[in-house]
Amino acid sequence: MSDFRMSNKMDEVFSFQQYSCKKIDIEIHERHAGSDGSSSSSTKSAEAKSILPNNPFRVLYQAPRASTWAKVREGSRLLYTRYRVVLRNSETNSQPVSQPGKFNHHYVHPLFTQNGKNERVILSVSHEQPLARVRDKNGNPQEVIQSASHNYAGFLGCSPDSIALHQFLLASSPVVDCSAVSTLESESRDTVAKFWQTDFCLFTSTGYGSNLLAFSAVLDQSWMVVLDEKSHNSMFVAAYQSQPGLIRKFRHNDLNHLKEILDASMGQYTNTLVAVEGFYSMDGTIPDLAGLSLLKEHFGFTLLVDEAHSFLCLGATGRGCVELWNEDDTVVPVPGDLIDIRTATLSKAIGAIGGIVCAKAMFGPGLIHRRDEMIKAGVDPTPTSAFVQCLYVLGQPSMLHRSLKRLRNITKFCRQTLHRAGIYVYGCDSSPILPIFAGRPSVAAKLSYVLRQLGVLASPVSTPAVPFWESRVRLCLSAAFDDNTVYRLLQAIIEATQRVGLSKVTISRTTPQCKFQDVLLRDQESWEASSTEKHIKDLISACAIPTIPTVHEGVVRAAGHDALGIYGLGAGGTRWVVGSSELHIQVEKLVAKITGAQEALTYQDNYIGLMSTIAALCRPVQGYKKHCLFVPQDMPPAVEDGLRVAPRAGRPTVTTYTDIESLTSDMLRSRSRSTYATLVLRSKEMVDQRHLENFLDRITSLHQHAGMTILLIDEGGIGTFSRPRNNHGQNSPRLLLYGSFFRAYNLLGSYLAGDPALIMELRYTSRGYMFSTSQQPFIMGMIAAELLKLDETLGSC
Repeated sequence: MSDFRMSNKMDEVFSFQQYSCKKIDIEIHERHAGSDGSSSSSTKSAEAKSILPNNPFRVLYQAPRASTWAKVREGSRLLYTRYRVVLRNSETNSQPVSQPGKFNHHYVHPLFTQNGKNERVILSVSHEQPLARVRDKNGNPQEVIQSASHNYAGFLGCSPDSIALHQFLLASSPVVDCSAVSTLESESRDTVAKFWQTDFCLFTSTGYGSNLLAFSAVLDQSWMVVLDEKSHNSMFVAAYQSQPGLIRKFRHNDLNHLKEILDASMGQYTNTLVAVEGFYSMDGTIPDLAGLSLLKEHFGFTLLVDEAHSFLCLGATGRGCVELWNEDDTVVPVPGDLIDIRTATLSKAIGAIGGIVCAKAMFGPGLIHRRDEMIKAGVDPTPTSAFVQCLYVLGQPSMLHRSLKRLRNITKFCRQTLHRAGIYVYGCDSSPILPIFAGRPSVAAKLSYVLRQLGVLASPVSTPAVPFWESRVRLCLSAAFDDNTVYRLLQAIIEATQRVGLSKVTISRTTPQCKFQDVLLRDQESWEASSTEKHIKDLISACAIPTIPTVHEGVVRAAGHDALGIYGLGAGGTRWVVGSSELHIQVEKLVAKITGAQEALTYQDNYIGLMSTIAALCRPVQGYKKHCLFVPQDMPPAVEDGLRVAPRAGRPTVTTYTDIESLTSDMLRSRSRSTYATLVLRSKEMVDQRHLENFLDRITSLHQHAGMTILLIDEGGIGTFSRPRNNHGQNSPRLLLYGSFFRAYNLLGSYLAGDPALIMELRYTSRGYMFSTSQQPFIMGMIAAELLKLDETLGSC
């Protein structure tokens, strides 16, 4: 490998425009990112020796920090961005109603999409290489390296055999019906449990939902929960939803801080749960397992690890952080059963939609009971495609081992190359995620856009996912990258960072060539693939339902088949990370048309979508001193959980009502020009569309000159109600319609339609949208076919 010709000594000091980064002694001085994005030093004295063992996966280099001048420039940039937005849109009713919505409307959306130029609509995905065809808002198509997707082991790109297998499933079985595919589900649960050598396994509809299940099944008032501050949002939401006795968080990977918390609470709670991630995707870091093992032995807590990004990514066989840790011969190995409860998602390396919870036997009854409760409460079931893909991937251990070995080699090569180029990449050397430091949000946005111009799809990341002044662009490596793709990717990163001023190192124009020798076990891999495929087909045939589909059902299935051919199984991430398929956009446009709304968004899961919407609406409203939220006494469980997980700061006054008359009386008592009202209505309170319109006329006249949002839950799914044509001018309430595709069509997902300013706000503030993987394109294709039929029916009425 040829080296870069550099003008300074890169192993000691990196030089950046407006930033500096020096190598530090981690045993003496550690820095931790504060909640406000600033850096604060550990208060422990340099002489104090930690009782905890060293973590070989610790980051050895302190991240750069934004200078005062950089912050001044960013302030000016944000003011300019806001000025442009205000000039474009000055209509009062289209303005955001909350501070988070205002921040997104004026800064985040225009900045990160480069005013539409960096919007990413995925047209198709290559099944041979990790490439995608995308277009921007102006319709310009481009082929790019898909480096935004979490395709670690390379299974998102479906082979012809894999596509044929899923099309066979789609033709033989329903998309979701656990009772119809009980054998398939049971086999999948046993396979995953055996893979992780755990006592049992349960599936959920989403990875987000796996944490909701695990936390709520275990916790009550007798538990204290302590989470790493950089744990995934779903873990914090699950903790608050479960209402334990106490929730605390410790500084990222700072086990001395964790020990202080545990010492201070000794004896106050019967049980303690410590929750961490197996691999922190925004930072590229891995937990200190030796330290956790020592603390667990001393304090006797229960350890929960979310292995969403470490499953089939870390370790020689993809078994996650424990396997990776024990492969390092410089550390003391940790017990194989260190983790008590393991959660993970299937939307990353597996290439499906769903989540898993694996645990020791003692937690089994509680988890099964809670799983059944959640399904009754409205949580969508696991799609049958998740079982098939899980069996398909785990049934090919030789190919998986080869892919992960290649991923490790690519990771090491890329990190070394970028290090020599003077580019700061967050994380440890084992991290196949490359979060590249940008500092200022505007620089992250620009870097992402320049990479897009150079043929690489990458995600700009800023608050709330990371601290404001540690904004970055995140790229994900994949075992599916061939040598030429790795070469192109590195060239693009180096050129892009130079263009935006992040790297001023004098280097040669030639990027080092990468050549990796893959050891192919063709006979073994071929045998595993064919035998696994035959076994899965036998399971599908055993579960098949012998029915003759109607003409319309045939059209819906055909739409699913077509989408599988164009997009494969899934995007492998949230839409703001990997982009949106045309099918997602088509569904949202059809929902908006059918409901008479201007905008719509879709959720992956009905329960999580409603809970997240309620939580996001529980915020202070600009221009009003008070916010009142009215909910039905028999509120759906998702609404109740939304109230539980809503931020405490600025939470509205909640009033329950028994019927429409009591709601009217409550609103009369709270009527004030300085009070904003949010109403949650169930469709059973409204007989029909005319009843809804009469109610809106009445409630608007009672609440004149004050702001109002109405969230109507269509319990029939979709098509029962639409936006009324009555126009009350500026007194018109902001109407939101929510419904479930599972209720309507037995297909996974839900929608929210209504006021465009609110929909834009909720794309940013609704955590179930922001932090949960988008629905699989083939399911969205089937939903689109159903909606087209509904639109045709409504149009003919």
